[in-house]
Amino acid sequence: MRYLIISNGCGAGHAVRDLVLADEIRRRSDGAEIYFASYAAGLSVFHSIGETVIDLKQEERPDPDVIGKVLSRVIKEVHPDVLISDEVIAALGHDRTIKTYFLTNHLNIYEYSYAYWVCESILFAELPDSLGSLLQDRKKIRTIGPIVRERFDIPDLTVSEPSDQCLHVWVGGSQLKALQLENIWLFKNLFEQLDNRKIYVHGIEYERFFRKVSLPNVFWVERDYSQKPYQQGVQITRGGIQTLWEMALTGAACIAVPYSDKVNPQEIKYAKVMEKRDLCKLVQYQDIREKRLKEVVEEVEAAKSVKYSRYLQNRGYQLVLSCRNEWEAWMSEITQQ
Repeated sequence: MRYLIISNGCGAGHAVRDLVLADEIRRRSDGAEIYFASYAAGLSVFHSIGETVIDLKQEERPDPDVIGKVLSRVIKEVHPDVLISDEVIAALGHDRTIKTYFLTNHLNIYEYSYAYWVCESILFAELPDSLGSLLQDRKKIRTIGPIVRERFDIPDLTVSEPSDQCLHVWVGGSQLKALQLENIWLFKNLFEQLDNRKIYVHGIEYERFFRKVSLPNVFWVERDYSQKPYQQGVQITRGGIQTLWEMALTGAACIAVPYSDKVNPQEIKYAKVMEKRDLCKLVQYQDIREKRLKEVVEEVEAAKSVKYSRYLQNRGYQLVLSCRNEWEAWMSEITQQ
Protein backbone atom coordinates (compact mmCIF):
# COMPACT_ATOMS: atom_id res chain seq x y z
CA MET A 1 0.00 0.00 0.00
CA ARG A 2 1.03 3.58 -0.61
CA TYR A 3 0.80 6.16 2.17
CA LEU A 4 1.12 9.93 1.83
CA ILE A 5 1.83 11.64 5.16
CA ILE A 6 1.55 15.43 5.10
CA SER A 7 3.23 17.21 8.01
CA ASN A 8 2.33 20.65 9.27
CA GLY A 9 5.51 22.71 8.90
CA CYS A 10 4.97 25.06 11.86
CA GLY A 11 7.55 23.80 14.32
CA ALA A 12 9.36 20.46 14.41
CA GLY A 13 7.03 18.29 16.50
CA HIS A 14 4.62 17.42 13.69
CA ALA A 15 7.32 15.93 11.47
CA VAL A 16 8.96 14.10 14.38
CA ARG A 17 5.61 12.49 15.21
CA ASP A 18 4.99 11.53 11.59
CA LEU A 19 8.36 9.79 11.36
CA VAL A 20 7.41 7.63 14.35
CA LEU A 21 4.05 6.87 12.74
CA ALA A 22 5.76 5.87 9.49
CA ASP A 23 8.07 3.47 11.34
CA GLU A 24 5.07 1.79 12.98
CA ILE A 25 3.31 1.42 9.61
CA ARG A 26 6.44 -0.12 8.07
CA ARG A 27 6.80 -2.49 11.00
CA ARG A 28 3.24 -3.75 10.60
CA SER A 29 2.94 -3.73 6.82
CA ASP A 30 5.57 -5.41 4.64
CA GLY A 31 6.23 -3.48 1.44
CA ALA A 32 4.51 -0.28 2.59
CA GLU A 33 5.52 2.70 0.44
CA ILE A 34 5.52 5.91 2.48
CA TYR A 35 5.85 9.41 1.05
CA PHE A 36 6.24 12.56 3.13
CA ALA A 37 5.27 16.11 2.21
CA SER A 38 5.87 19.23 4.29
CA TYR A 39 7.20 22.80 4.32
CA ALA A 40 9.21 25.23 6.47
CA ALA A 41 10.42 23.61 9.74
CA GLY A 42 8.99 20.23 8.74
CA LEU A 43 11.41 20.06 5.82
CA SER A 44 14.36 20.69 8.13
CA VAL A 45 13.44 17.69 10.28
CA PHE A 46 13.10 15.30 7.34
CA HIS A 47 16.29 16.58 5.72
CA SER A 48 18.24 16.34 9.00
CA ILE A 49 17.82 12.56 9.10
CA GLY A 50 18.16 12.01 5.35
CA GLU A 51 14.49 11.25 4.66
CA THR A 52 13.07 12.05 1.22
CA VAL A 53 10.28 14.64 1.43
CA ILE A 54 8.12 16.50 -1.08
CA ASP A 55 8.45 20.27 -0.63
CA LEU A 56 5.00 21.91 -0.49
CA LYS A 57 6.79 25.25 -1.01
CA GLN A 58 4.91 27.12 1.69
CA GLU A 59 5.85 29.51 4.45
CA GLU A 60 4.89 28.77 8.05
CA ARG A 61 1.47 30.32 7.41
CA PRO A 62 0.42 28.53 4.22
CA ASP A 63 -1.90 29.99 1.60
CA PRO A 64 -5.03 27.75 1.35
CA ASP A 65 -5.40 28.18 -2.42
CA VAL A 66 -1.74 27.51 -3.18
CA ILE A 67 -1.39 24.48 -0.91
CA GLY A 68 -4.59 22.99 -2.37
CA LYS A 69 -3.16 23.17 -5.90
CA VAL A 70 0.21 21.80 -4.79
CA LEU A 71 -1.51 18.95 -2.96
CA SER A 72 -3.52 17.99 -6.06
CA ARG A 73 -0.25 17.71 -7.99
CA VAL A 74 1.38 15.66 -5.24
CA ILE A 75 -1.55 13.22 -5.09
CA LYS A 76 -1.37 12.70 -8.85
CA GLU A 77 2.34 11.95 -8.55
CA VAL A 78 2.09 9.58 -5.59
CA HIS A 79 -1.34 7.90 -6.12
CA PRO A 80 -1.69 7.05 -2.40
CA ASP A 81 -4.14 4.51 -0.99
CA VAL A 82 -4.12 6.31 2.36
CA LEU A 83 -3.57 10.01 3.10
CA ILE A 84 -2.71 11.04 6.67
CA SER A 85 -2.48 14.75 7.32
CA ASP A 86 -2.06 17.06 10.29
CA GLU A 87 -2.47 20.05 8.00
CA VAL A 88 -6.18 20.94 7.89
CA ILE A 89 -6.02 22.50 4.45
CA ALA A 90 -4.37 19.40 3.07
CA ALA A 91 -7.15 17.22 4.45
CA LEU A 92 -9.70 19.36 2.62
CA GLY A 93 -7.90 19.06 -0.70
CA HIS A 94 -7.88 15.29 -0.93
CA ASP A 95 -9.31 13.08 -3.66
CA ARG A 96 -12.58 11.61 -2.36
CA THR A 97 -11.55 8.10 -3.47
CA ILE A 98 -8.57 8.11 -1.08
CA LYS A 99 -8.94 7.12 2.56
CA THR A 100 -8.04 10.31 4.38
CA TYR A 101 -7.34 10.75 8.08
CA PHE A 102 -6.83 14.06 9.86
CA LEU A 103 -4.18 13.60 12.57
CA THR A 104 -3.94 16.25 15.29
CA ASN A 105 -3.18 16.95 18.93
CA HIS A 106 -4.67 20.43 18.72
CA LEU A 107 -6.77 21.23 21.81
CA ASN A 108 -8.80 23.92 20.03
CA ILE A 109 -12.29 22.54 19.43
CA TYR A 110 -12.80 24.63 16.27
CA GLU A 111 -9.87 22.91 14.55
CA TYR A 112 -11.92 19.76 13.97
CA SER A 113 -14.83 21.25 12.02
CA TYR A 114 -12.75 21.86 8.88
CA ALA A 115 -11.88 18.23 8.28
CA TYR A 116 -14.88 16.57 9.89
CA TRP A 117 -16.90 15.76 6.77
CA VAL A 118 -14.14 14.79 4.33
CA CYS A 119 -12.06 12.44 6.48
CA GLU A 120 -12.61 8.84 7.50
CA SER A 121 -11.67 9.81 11.05
CA ILE A 122 -10.17 12.64 13.04
CA LEU A 123 -7.31 11.08 14.96
CA PHE A 124 -6.56 12.81 18.23
CA ALA A 125 -2.96 12.00 19.20
CA GLU A 126 -3.63 12.69 22.84
CA LEU A 127 -5.73 11.34 25.72
CA PRO A 128 -9.55 11.50 26.09
CA ASP A 129 -9.41 13.85 29.09
CA SER A 130 -8.05 16.63 26.85
CA LEU A 131 -11.22 16.68 24.75
CA GLY A 132 -13.83 16.82 27.48
CA SER A 133 -17.41 16.86 26.16
CA LEU A 134 -16.22 16.97 22.54
CA LEU A 135 -15.88 13.17 22.50
CA GLN A 136 -19.60 12.81 23.20
CA ASP A 137 -20.57 15.04 20.28
CA ARG A 138 -18.24 13.87 17.52
CA LYS A 139 -18.38 10.16 16.69
CA LYS A 140 -15.61 10.44 14.11
CA ILE A 141 -13.02 11.53 16.66
CA ARG A 142 -10.75 8.71 17.81
CA THR A 143 -8.26 9.18 20.64
CA ILE A 144 -5.19 7.12 19.75
CA GLY A 145 -2.77 8.55 22.31
CA PRO A 146 0.56 10.34 21.79
CA ILE A 147 2.66 9.05 18.88
CA VAL A 148 6.16 9.11 20.33
CA ARG A 149 8.95 6.60 19.81
CA GLU A 150 9.28 6.02 23.54
CA ARG A 151 5.72 4.65 23.62
CA PHE A 152 6.73 1.69 21.44
CA ASP A 153 10.39 1.31 22.36
CA ILE A 154 10.73 1.66 26.14
CA PRO A 155 14.05 3.39 26.91
CA ASP A 156 16.39 2.31 29.68
CA LEU A 157 16.85 4.75 32.52
CA THR A 158 20.31 6.31 32.42
CA VAL A 159 19.70 9.24 34.74
CA SER A 160 22.67 11.45 35.59
CA GLU A 161 23.45 12.33 39.19
CA PRO A 162 21.47 15.26 40.67
CA SER A 163 24.76 17.13 41.15
CA ASP A 164 25.03 17.62 37.37
CA GLN A 165 23.99 21.27 37.31
CA CYS A 166 23.25 21.69 33.64
CA LEU A 167 20.13 22.61 31.71
CA HIS A 168 19.06 21.53 28.24
CA VAL A 169 16.73 23.98 26.51
CA TRP A 170 14.75 22.57 23.57
CA VAL A 171 13.31 25.03 21.07
CA GLY A 172 11.45 24.11 17.89
CA GLY A 173 12.39 24.79 14.31
CA SER A 174 10.03 27.73 13.84
CA GLN A 175 11.22 30.57 11.63
CA LEU A 176 8.48 32.97 12.76
CA LYS A 177 10.07 36.18 14.04
CA ALA A 178 7.76 36.48 17.06
CA LEU A 179 8.70 33.02 18.32
CA GLN A 180 12.41 33.62 17.78
CA LEU A 181 12.27 36.87 19.74
CA GLU A 182 10.55 35.13 22.66
CA ASN A 183 13.19 32.39 22.62
CA ILE A 184 16.00 34.95 22.72
CA TRP A 185 14.27 36.67 25.64
CA LEU A 186 14.17 33.30 27.43
CA PHE A 187 17.88 32.63 26.75
CA LYS A 188 18.84 35.99 28.26
CA ASN A 189 16.72 35.39 31.36
CA LEU A 190 18.19 31.93 31.84
CA PHE A 191 21.66 33.49 31.63
CA GLU A 192 20.82 36.22 34.15
CA GLN A 193 18.91 34.08 36.67
CA LEU A 194 20.98 30.87 36.40
CA ASP A 195 24.52 32.13 35.91
CA ASN A 196 26.05 29.22 37.88
CA ARG A 197 24.80 26.51 35.50
CA LYS A 198 25.77 25.40 32.03
CA ILE A 199 22.86 25.87 29.65
CA TYR A 200 22.73 23.99 26.34
CA VAL A 201 20.31 25.34 23.73
CA HIS A 202 19.14 22.82 21.12
CA GLY A 203 17.63 24.55 18.10
CA ILE A 204 18.10 24.72 14.35
CA GLU A 205 17.84 28.44 13.79
CA TYR A 206 19.86 30.02 16.64
CA GLU A 207 23.44 29.43 15.51
CA ARG A 208 23.62 32.92 13.99
CA PHE A 209 22.32 34.52 17.19
CA PHE A 210 24.95 32.82 19.37
CA ARG A 211 27.69 33.84 16.95
CA LYS A 212 26.74 37.48 17.49
CA VAL A 213 25.81 37.44 21.17
CA SER A 214 28.08 35.97 23.83
CA LEU A 215 26.36 34.52 26.90
CA PRO A 216 29.25 32.87 28.82
CA ASN A 217 27.28 29.98 30.33
CA VAL A 218 24.89 29.41 27.39
CA PHE A 219 25.96 27.12 24.55
CA TRP A 220 24.24 26.45 21.24
CA VAL A 221 23.97 22.81 20.12
CA GLU A 222 22.79 21.81 16.66
CA ARG A 223 19.58 19.89 17.24
CA ASP A 224 19.83 16.20 16.34
CA TYR A 225 16.38 14.67 15.95
CA SER A 226 17.76 11.14 16.07
CA GLN A 227 19.18 11.61 19.58
CA LYS A 228 17.42 13.03 22.62
CA PRO A 229 19.56 13.06 25.79
CA TYR A 230 16.58 13.98 27.94
CA GLN A 231 17.80 12.25 31.09
CA GLN A 232 20.99 14.30 31.49
CA GLY A 233 20.37 17.36 33.64
CA VAL A 234 17.09 19.26 33.87
CA GLN A 235 15.17 19.82 30.62
CA ILE A 236 13.39 23.03 29.61
CA THR A 237 11.04 22.99 26.64
CA ARG A 238 8.73 25.54 25.04
CA GLY A 239 5.81 23.21 25.71
CA GLY A 240 5.08 21.35 22.47
CA ILE A 241 2.95 18.33 23.37
CA GLN A 242 5.16 15.99 21.32
CA THR A 243 8.30 16.91 23.25
CA LEU A 244 6.50 16.88 26.61
CA TRP A 245 5.36 13.29 26.02
CA GLU A 246 8.84 12.24 24.86
CA MET A 247 10.32 13.65 28.03
CA ALA A 248 7.72 12.06 30.31
CA LEU A 249 8.20 8.61 28.79
CA THR A 250 11.98 8.83 29.11
CA GLY A 251 11.63 9.83 32.76
CA ALA A 252 13.09 13.29 32.19
CA ALA A 253 12.86 16.03 34.81
CA CYS A 254 11.10 18.65 32.69
CA ILE A 255 10.10 22.30 32.99
CA ALA A 256 7.69 23.65 30.37
CA VAL A 257 8.10 27.34 29.51
CA PRO A 258 5.45 27.89 26.81
CA TYR A 259 5.28 30.83 24.44
CA SER A 260 3.08 33.77 25.41
CA ASP A 261 -0.65 33.58 24.79
CA LYS A 262 -0.37 36.23 22.06
CA VAL A 263 2.15 34.21 20.06
CA ASN A 264 0.98 30.61 20.53
CA PRO A 265 -1.90 29.95 22.97
CA GLN A 266 -1.81 26.20 22.26
CA GLU A 267 1.54 25.75 24.00
CA ILE A 268 0.13 27.04 27.30
CA LYS A 269 -2.82 24.64 27.03
CA TYR A 270 -0.50 21.70 26.41
CA ALA A 271 1.77 22.58 29.32
CA LYS A 272 -1.14 23.05 31.73
CA VAL A 273 -2.61 19.68 30.76
CA MET A 274 0.74 17.92 31.27
CA GLU A 275 1.37 19.66 34.61
CA LYS A 276 -2.10 18.59 35.77
CA ARG A 277 -1.06 15.02 34.94
CA ASP A 278 2.05 15.55 37.10
CA LEU A 279 4.38 14.96 34.13
CA CYS A 280 6.12 18.35 34.07
CA LYS A 281 6.51 21.64 35.92
CA LEU A 282 4.99 24.75 34.32
CA VAL A 283 6.70 28.16 34.34
CA GLN A 284 4.82 31.10 32.83
CA TYR A 285 6.07 34.53 31.81
CA GLN A 286 4.96 36.14 35.06
CA ASP A 287 7.20 33.69 36.96
CA ILE A 288 10.18 34.68 34.79
CA ARG A 289 9.52 38.40 35.25
CA GLU A 290 9.36 37.82 39.02
CA LYS A 291 12.79 36.12 38.86
CA ARG A 292 11.43 32.70 39.93
CA LEU A 293 13.35 30.62 37.38
CA LYS A 294 16.11 29.67 39.80
CA GLU A 295 13.61 28.64 42.46
CA VAL A 296 11.75 26.32 40.06
CA VAL A 297 14.94 24.81 38.61
CA GLU A 298 16.28 24.07 42.10
CA GLU A 299 12.96 22.44 43.03
CA VAL A 300 13.12 20.14 39.99
CA GLU A 301 16.83 19.41 40.58
CA ALA A 302 16.06 18.40 44.16
CA ALA A 303 13.40 15.93 42.97
CA LYS A 304 15.54 14.53 40.16
CA SER A 305 16.52 10.92 40.85
CA VAL A 306 16.16 7.44 39.40
CA LYS A 307 13.08 6.95 41.59
CA TYR A 308 11.49 10.15 40.26
CA SER A 309 12.29 9.19 36.65
CA ARG A 310 10.67 5.79 37.13
CA TYR A 311 7.62 7.52 38.58
CA LEU A 312 7.32 9.77 35.51
CA GLN A 313 7.78 6.85 33.12
CA ASN A 314 5.26 4.60 34.88
CA ARG A 315 2.69 7.36 35.21
CA GLY A 316 3.06 8.27 31.53
CA TYR A 317 2.69 4.66 30.38
CA GLN A 318 -0.39 4.10 32.55
CA LEU A 319 -2.05 7.15 30.97
CA VAL A 320 -1.16 6.05 27.44
CA LEU A 321 -2.64 2.58 28.06
CA SER A 322 -6.11 4.14 28.07
CA CYS A 323 -5.78 4.62 24.28
CA ARG A 324 -4.20 1.28 23.42
CA ASN A 325 -7.33 -0.37 21.96
CA GLU A 326 -8.18 2.63 19.75
CA TRP A 327 -4.60 2.81 18.49
CA GLU A 328 -4.46 -0.90 17.64
CA ALA A 329 -7.83 -0.74 15.87
CA TRP A 330 -6.71 2.16 13.68
CA MET A 331 -3.35 0.61 12.83
CA SER A 332 -5.10 -2.62 11.81
CA GLU A 333 -7.48 -0.58 9.66
CA ILE A 334 -4.81 1.26 7.68
CA THR A 335 -2.37 -1.64 7.38
CA GLN A 336 -5.16 -4.13 6.56
CA GLN A 337 -4.05 -6.60 9.19
